[in-house]
Amino acid sequence: MEDPAVPPARGAVRTRRGAPSRAGEVEAIRPALEGFFPRLRAIESPGTLDGGDVCEAGRHAFIGISERTNEAGARQLATILAEEGVSTSLVDIRGVPSLLHLKRGVAALDEGRLALGAELEGHPAVADFERLPVPAEEA
Repeated sequence: MEDPAVPPARGAVRTRRGAPSRAGEVEAIRPALEGFFPRLRAIESPGTLDGGDVCEAGRHAFIGISERTNEAGARQLATILAEEGVSTSLVDIRGVPSLLHLKRGVAALDEGRLALGAELEGHPAVADFERLPVPAEEA
């Protein structure tokens, strides 16, 4: 479910897939989402967003701008999350060939700790978090 929807506290956000071949997944999962979430929102064109580009760390979310998530989609999600009381950081990973999605380089261990691949260790968006480096051979 991660790629077609992002589930913040009081609802879900249907994504708008950046890969055209996967666009049908979002509508296919909609009936199930409506049964679980009282509030269902959606990323609108021209925005694109893949759930793999969203890493939630407590009341903060990192949103990757990638080949699959554009800035318009990232900003739409940031606005929706702000309404839920969640702060956000946009992390541009388009120049990092080893990261198709942000979550390939970061995982939240808890509210204040992140496991990070070398690609993101020095990124300013993660500066306020305890950072646990993941060796390349274990990534």
